[in-house]
Amino acid sequence: TFPFAPLVLGTMVGNHAGVFGAKCRGTSRGVHICGVLRILQARHLFSPYYPPKGSSFRSKIMFKYLLIASLSLFTTMAVAATELENIRGLLDDGDVAGLEEKFTQLHQSALDSSDFNEIRWVISKSMATTHEGRISTITAWNVDHPQSPYAKVAAAQMHKHIAFLYRGTQSSMRTSSQALEKFREEMKMAVSMAEEAFSLAPDYLPASDLVFSTSVGGAPTWKLTILCGMFSAMPQTGQR
Repeated sequence: TFPFAPLVLGTMVGNHAGVFGAKCRGTSRGVHICGVLRILQARHLFSPYYPPKGSSFRSKIMFKYLLIASLSLFTTMAVAATELENIRGLLDDGDVAGLEEKFTQLHQSALDSSDFNEIRWVISKSMATTHEGRISTITAWNVDHPQSPYAKVAAAQMHKHIAFLYRGTQSSMRTSSQALEKFREEMKMAVSMAEEAFSLAPDYLPASDLVFSTSVGGAPTWKLTILCGMFSAMPQTGQR
């Protein structure tokens, strides 16, 4: 099996130390992959894993396929990490217009590729927050863009995160009544925001994700309605 450790090390060296050229800049996959490809010049990193001389053609082809798959994986991760840092910067700057524009772009990109994994990951990492400044930005985002499904999903994710911090990991019998009450209050807000987001954009899968994950014990007919609407809007995604 092709080991990933040398690829990670090589990527770090190629992109940040400048050993194999100028540091890659930008956010597109095409730009990021240039740094990854440059590390292939450092053959000593990979030479222990090259098929030995005399290996079958099949072995060489398999090695190339595994290498390409590895490059694709780490390129995707690099792009997602860059988007996450961009969004955190917008949250810290209080740039609600920038957030709206960024998530509109990410939504369209996910629809075009039928792949919502990147945007799901970014939302889970950026909006699950207790940072006062970021909470203020998410609140302002909803005030300035009351019909934005992206702002509502952000708020739903935030409230869900806070709710489970109140809830903790103990059984309900070992959790204070005050904590349970706060949990219910935050989850109620999360449910409301998630349902509004879904009604505004049924093809925005992070919205339906949150409806399902926050409406524990909700009416089955409501969940069936969501499923029908989701698959009607996106019959070809294969994301479920």
